[in-house]
Amino acid sequence: MLMLGGRRVRVWAALAALLILSAGTFIVYRQTSDGPLAAGQPAHRPAGESVLLALYRVEAEAARDGWSAARQRQAGDLRYTLGDLPGAVANWSLAADADPARLEQLARAHVTLERWPDAVDTLERLIAAQPDHAWGHWQLGMLLAAFDPWRASTHLRQAAREPVYAADATALVEVLASD
Repeated sequence: MLMLGGRRVRVWAALAALLILSAGTFIVYRQTSDGPLAAGQPAHRPAGESVLLALYRVEAEAARDGWSAARQRQAGDLRYTLGDLPGAVANWSLAADADPARLEQLARAHVTLERWPDAVDTLERLIAAQPDHAWGHWQLGMLLAAFDPWRASTHLRQAAREPVYAADATALVEVLASD
């Protein structure tokens, strides 16, 4: 390793290489969609660009221009693609979406991470945005059953309107009513 003026040349060379590699596409790259991340759909990034590099670009743009809701969603989608569910949840939560598909995605992530109070809050927002959302009612009913059976029954009855939840939700309402 060469020393130049008390500094390591290797560190500066690595930084210069990173800037040179990213400079060409940094100016061109912009998010073009604000829509929710569909199942299996990759987060928005130029063809051939790694997910990690795309996340770096989003964070660099945010450092330069500030965090918008669209950038929070994009960073969350990229973190999700990388398998960083807690990081994705942090970004998605800051995006403050009212879109039912995004709220369901966030609620599913909270449930997976066993963040029950956050899951309840997000499910309540989901149901406020889409009152007939059967999955949201089912999940909220299940989460509330242990400590608020009356409220849980209300949500389970709503979920029972959907055939996939009908038998289980009806049975749970009967159990909750008997206690």
